[in-house]
Amino acid sequence: MNVLQSVRLWVVFATVCILLSGCRSNPELDAINFKVNNYGYLSDDEYGEGGMKLMSPTQRGDCEDFAYTKCLMINELYPNKEVYYLYRRGSRGKQAHAAMAVDGMVLDNQHRLLYPYVEAEWTSATRWLACSKITH
Repeated sequence: MNVLQSVRLWVVFATVCILLSGCRSNPELDAINFKVNNYGYLSDDEYGEGGMKLMSPTQRGDCEDFAYTKCLMINELYPNKEVYYLYRRGSRGKQAHAAMAVDGMVLDNQHRLLYPYVEAEWTSATRWLACSKITH
């Protein structure tokens, strides 16, 4: 395969990926993910572990807080959507991590864009029936 063929193959692959992700895109979910991701990260080391809290532009949080805040926002817009709390155990030098998923897409504070949920990438996925009832 020469360079031109490689470039063509890459362009086709990239186009298919864009089209597939675009077909599943939801502007409201994209906006929620973007908005909350800009609130700012605060590690457990900086404020200690424990619970989930609602974030705001002036209240930073850790990955659990990002997931909780996004869940509440989605619950307001779409009260009947199935929302999932995702958890990944830390391994091989990586920290544990949490995010949330809805409609097969992951909203993650470590990613600017939503991405497809892949079960094998997470230790657990628990349906978040009433995230609004979690204590602060």
